[in-house]
Amino acid sequence: TRGIQENVFRARTRATKDIEMMWRRLRFQREIQRVPLLAELDSYERALLSKQCVRVTFEAGANIMRQGDKADKFYILLRGSAVAIKREGDASASGAVAPQRVLRSYGPGAHF
Repeated sequence: TRGIQENVFRARTRATKDIEMMWRRLRFQREIQRVPLLAELDSYERALLSKQCVRVTFEAGANIMRQGDKADKFYILLRGSAVAIKREGDASASGAVAPQRVLRSYGPGAHF
């Protein structure tokens, strides 16, 4: 009977994980639909895209990407805000931080 109990436990655990994954994909599909660039995708296309989505959270002030990084990710901002900045010149030898210029501000629904 112990083997049967273990099999039932594994089956329930797998079913729970499947349900959680399904709900996560449905949330991604709703969020994708609110992004103007992606709003015209049909439900099948949103479902395909949602399978590739991963939720990532960044701390305030964190660098998401830097100029020159490989463009291998597509970010959709769901909450909060972000800014694209450009450092003007190089930092001095004394360790001072180079001045920055804000190129663009992003809010929910923005993508980059």
